Amino acid sequence: MKAIFVLVSAMLLMATAAAQHDPEDLKTEALQFSANGLNLGSINAGVGGKLWTTERTALALSIAGTHTFDKSDPNPIQSGTTLTSTMVQVQIGLEWHTGQANNFSPYMAGALFGRYEHRQYEYSTPSYNVPEVTKSKKTNVGLCFGLGAEYWITHRLSLSGQHLFQVSYAWGTQEYNATTSSAQATHGFIIGFGTSSLVLSLYL
Repeated sequence: MKAIFVLVSAMLLMATAAAQHDPEDLKTEALQFSANGLNLGSINAGVGGKLWTTERTALALSIAGTHTFDKSDPNPIQSGTTLTSTMVQVQIGLEWHTGQANNFSPYMAGALFGRYEHRQYEYSTPSYNVPEVTKSKKTNVGLCFGLGAEYWITHRLSLSGQHLFQVSYAWGTQEYNATTSSAQATHGFIIGFGTSSLVLSLYL
């Protein structure tokens, strides 16, 4: 969370100080930084870009990911565990803005995304040297749609808030003791209330 505040502060210092701007001189390309989730417990940071194709429509591309590694060593009375997880997501979307007034622009958004997740859990006991390993892999593709608003803080810097609902399909495998013979296929549909995001755009 501290890293996000540092990044926002750095972008503010780099931006120009002009808060008002001429519509004829609007920038159409932006570098974007996003914080998704916003429950302050599991924020997924992302980076991407934005390109305005008309006065009301813009294309956005983003990539986000996380990697965690957590290990506890065994002792005479407790088991040892190792948890490793990786997630990568790529998303491409379209924004349709209703118009701009006082540097404020509401919009509707839609996006396609793909996500890959890998998770490995190892469990070992002091009396058994060979750990038990469980692995899972999952691929998820889907559609996001929702509402948002973009506010221009300065001529080159804007902050957007949005909420996107999500519909997706996921499939993958789960293996026990890291053997393909025990692999179990998994699949299913996901319909959820999605996630809220903050997006900082630095126009070039």
